[in-house]
Amino acid sequence: MEKQEPCGCKTDFAYEYIVCPKHKEETRMEEKAKYNLKEQEEARQVTPKRAADYDNRFTYHPPKPELNQTARYESIREKARQFALYLADQCPESRELSLAITKLEEVVMWANSSIARHE
Repeated sequence: MEKQEPCGCKTDFAYEYIVCPKHKEETRMEEKAKYNLKEQEEARQVTPKRAADYDNRFTYHPPKPELNQTARYESIREKARQFALYLADQCPESRELSLAITKLEEVVMWANSSIARHE
């Protein structure tokens, strides 16, 4: 069964051949898109390494007294508090100062997280 395309070429659906170079390119692009989707699905599968990483990220890590973690958390927070006070003293009240303080909070969070997750 043949179909007449708007460009004038004929497509044979029984044998799936396309006469027009334009439609050949479109077909190649569709096949490429299908292949990319398959690759993406395979890449989305959770590997054991990724699952272990997620377990570590989303599991509560109580402080370990033998590693002095609580004192180190507090030390990091205190240094950040002192730096926040320094920034507030040196910088005018502004959106930028607020962002700097927010980023400092993030620094504390990630620093303490590194201790909790990797010791």
